[in-house]
Amino acid sequence: VVTGALEQLNLASAGELQPLPGASTHFQPLLTSSTYAMRVPALRLQGEGAPSALLRDLEPDGQSHVLAARIFGPAHTAFPQGIEGQKHGLQQAASINLILLADSDLLGDGLWAQVQESPLGTQVVPFADNATFIINALDNLAGSDALIAVRSRGQLDRPFLRIQALQQQAAARLRAREAELDQRLRVTEQQLAELQQGGHPLRPGDVAPEQQRAIQQFLQEKLELRRELRDIRWQLQAEVDSLQARLKFFAIAGMPLLLALAAALAWLWRRR
Repeated sequence: VVTGALEQLNLASAGELQPLPGASTHFQPLLTSSTYAMRVPALRLQGEGAPSALLRDLEPDGQSHVLAARIFGPAHTAFPQGIEGQKHGLQQAASINLILLADSDLLGDGLWAQVQESPLGTQVVPFADNATFIINALDNLAGSDALIAVRSRGQLDRPFLRIQALQQQAAARLRAREAELDQRLRVTEQQLAELQQGGHPLRPGDVAPEQQRAIQQFLQEKLELRRELRDIRWQLQAEVDSLQARLKFFAIAGMPLLLALAAALAWLWRRR
């Protein structure tokens, strides 16, 4: 009931939750990643790391990582001797019920809402369901889930997983080609910088024929790479369009054809 029909949740730098072996409590995942994901050291997210660099280094581990979970059942304290000299408190509970989220950024306004000024005053327009998730969790943990069914949830998104897989595969090939192009561009910029003398650019007549041929060769290679990138995009779109066309055919014409076939079989059975 907490996540039943939520459409989109935005998390900035989520961690991962794992159940401890032999725990007396039960571990129920609420939010999980797809298998097209990987764990990244937290230090890589500090500083001015470019998101494109993270995407280029993406190597999916094929595992679904738990981002939020419900913990319930009998529990015992992890600090039977107390904490920092303080007297111990509750030692055990017959049943606990709590929700853990591996990212406090879920509460950040910038991840789920946009503030707009209008003649009616300041309005907060949500574009994600972060706040709805928190309110649902509070309602459920408080023991009152009667209003969850009528709470505004947005539209339920059920994407075509096969189309997404095709897009992800082509995007991975595209990123590899883009990385290769970026590397060659940096090499060329370094070569052009070496042609500078005294901080002033050389005149066109000062460039040696060998250097001119090298520059022309690189420009030709760059054009070839761009052509390959366009071909990859075209192939991706062609595969997606073909799959969508087949899905539309079965979705639109499948049922009428099935009814026509059933009617024909019924007519033949009656004649017989």
